[in-house]
Amino acid sequence: MRPRTVYCCTDINQLATSTTKKTGNQNKVLLDPIQTSLASGLNQRCYRAIDVLLFNPPYVPTEEEEVEHGQDTPNIQSSWAGGSMGMHITDILLDQLDSLLSPKGCCYLVTVAQNRPKEIMERVRAKHGLESSVILSRRAGRAFAHPPLQPSRIE
Repeated sequence: MRPRTVYCCTDINQLATSTTKKTGNQNKVLLDPIQTSLASGLNQRCYRAIDVLLFNPPYVPTEEEEVEHGQDTPNIQSSWAGGSMGMHITDILLDQLDSLLSPKGCCYLVTVAQNRPKEIMERVRAKHGLESSVILSRRAGRAFAHPPLQPSRIE
């Protein structure tokens, strides 16, 4: 018997949530994405209950106005517009990590070099007591990408 797994997917963009649902169906994984901003509306239900959080935020450095416009309209811009240093949306979620992750929970975060991954790692350690490491780095296009950071609680 397989362990019970609940997948909770969120996105502010309706097109992204419908595409996520289709992707789940094609891979025979039951997903019911929720259109919301990050974990808004789920915070009480998910309080310290998430074992694995995968976060692929809009991480490209852009003007702040581009972030606001991208989040207000259902267009592709919202998938990349990350604001100053590409951290506008990421900073919001990082502030919520302690209330979202279970005691043994971990978070995989996709970043690029302009997001300053080492500073992110230092910040989550100082603010939330979470250890993190770069688990994969690769070149993508002209920039050097630093994807998933894996924060875990300090025992």
